[in-house]
Amino acid sequence: MKKILWIIPLLFIVAGCSNDEYQVSDLKISSGTPYIEGVFKNNSNTDCKYVLIQVEVSSGTLKLDQQLSLLNVKAGEVKDLHTYCANCKNLQNNNNVSIKVKNINCSK
Repeated sequence: MKKILWIIPLLFIVAGCSNDEYQVSDLKISSGTPYIEGVFKNNSNTDCKYVLIQVEVSSGTLKLDQQLSLLNVKAGEVKDLHTYCANCKNLQNNNNVSIKVKNINCSK
């Protein structure tokens, strides 16, 4: 029984806790000129001079890596994302497009 009680905290240490410092809303490709649009929120206690968000745009077997960026995001601030995506031009009318956030980096 004592071994089981040690396993649970060990799993949290090994797996890590979820990172809730930054949040990104569902992202979409706009109609017309292809932009990736959404909302970013800085839940951390520190300001970010530069935020780099790496995403994967996929439709069927096609996968594209894109980078979204924001400047000067203060702690607790919410900012709109609106980044041009030339490679997304043929995907904007497709209903089966998904955009997944792969990584978020904040330069402080």
